[in-house]
Amino acid sequence: MPIPTPSRATLVNFIGFICLVTFPLWVYLLLFPKGYDFVGGIFVFFVVGLLDMALIMHVSRTDGELRKIMVAGLFFKFLAAAAYLTVALHFWQGGDFMFYFDQGSNISQSLRNNGEIGSIAGVTSHTEMNGTTLLHIVTGFLFVVIGPSLSGGVIFFSSVAYWGVFLFWRAFATAFPGGDSKTTAALLFFLPSIVFWSSTIGKDALLSLTIGLTAYGLARVLYGGRFSGLGYMGAGVLGTAAIRPHIGAILAMSLAVIYLLGRNRAGLPGVLARLVGIPLIIFGSYYVFSQAKERLGVQDTEHAQKYLMQWNEGTAYGGSSFQGGSLAVRALMAPALPFRPFPWEVNSVQTLISSLEGMLLLLLFWINRRSLMFSVSHWRSHPFVGFIVFYSLETAVALSCAFSNFGLLARERVMFTPLLLMLIGAFPIQQSFTARVARPAFQFGRVS
Repeated sequence: MPIPTPSRATLVNFIGFICLVTFPLWVYLLLFPKGYDFVGGIFVFFVVGLLDMALIMHVSRTDGELRKIMVAGLFFKFLAAAAYLTVALHFWQGGDFMFYFDQGSNISQSLRNNGEIGSIAGVTSHTEMNGTTLLHIVTGFLFVVIGPSLSGGVIFFSSVAYWGVFLFWRAFATAFPGGDSKTTAALLFFLPSIVFWSSTIGKDALLSLTIGLTAYGLARVLYGGRFSGLGYMGAGVLGTAAIRPHIGAILAMSLAVIYLLGRNRAGLPGVLARLVGIPLIIFGSYYVFSQAKERLGVQDTEHAQKYLMQWNEGTAYGGSSFQGGSLAVRALMAPALPFRPFPWEVNSVQTLISSLEGMLLLLLFWINRRSLMFSVSHWRSHPFVGFIVFYSLETAVALSCAFSNFGLLARERVMFTPLLLMLIGAFPIQQSFTARVARPAFQFGRVS
């Protein structure tokens, strides 16, 4: 069993201590939101909590340190959910999650009264099927089971996002069997932005699951030649496209590039998986891209530019807004998106928190700069690195061109931040990356 390093063990113990000491406070804030039903929330908290703990015991049955990280991460997730719920209700005067809650409550009430799925049409008849409508329906079915409980919905979606993060970690452990998996687990389960922004009813929680599922499926195919990975990838891409069509298109295009240009690392099973997977991915990419164009109403490049400028103008509000310049300037600044706002761009408490996290990520990248530069330059030899780079860069460009608000950017970039964190622990400094690239494929591609 690996021995935890002092710094990592200290971090896990510190997070666990904070969650334990503040337990009465955050449980109260999470389960008893003023003006909302608390019975359903208490029920969901115990049921979901017990199920989560049982799953953690199962997936970490041979790894005591991973178990400690995951247990601390679960309680940290619920603490973040309580913080999000409190801040949103008392300082933000609600938010998108309240709209999802209201519509989900209406749908659940309709289902309960009419007793048939077709009654959903009565609630959504004036709304086209998109990611928002999908959230309404998912929340509605959830509330049929647990009742229209705000805290219950927040707990359920937080748990979904939590297991999405676990899938990201599984993808890392599969693609980088020689990497620092425990440090990566700590980063994934404890990084504030990943924990906070997906800890409520919303698209971010579901996207954590669908993108994590895609990454895990890709790792299984690339390094184990497992055909089941194609199923995971398909479900992940389609789920992502249903929630945010443009992100689904970016995800599909990134997979297509890696499948076509990346080298096979799984021997004969990998060759067979490619023979089956390449036609499916090309067709799937075309389908997802076409659906994204249709649902976003984008016909050509000129129309896409107008669409992005409208988003820029629509998001330039509040204390976190900024002027990013032309689309060309925004695209050139996209690689810096994970680290912004820079200290000189801070203009509010929220941007200060985002800036501190960005500087931490920048420091971690700087410490590992040599292995990062070499791994990125040799992405064809390690195609999962290529997937991380292509998907993250494409998503960063899209977000950078579309948003003029640091608060929104901090929330949206969690769609690729977990993948970037993998690059930090993929090739530890003391390990020779050159030697790892030179290893035979059957040693490189272990699937756990």
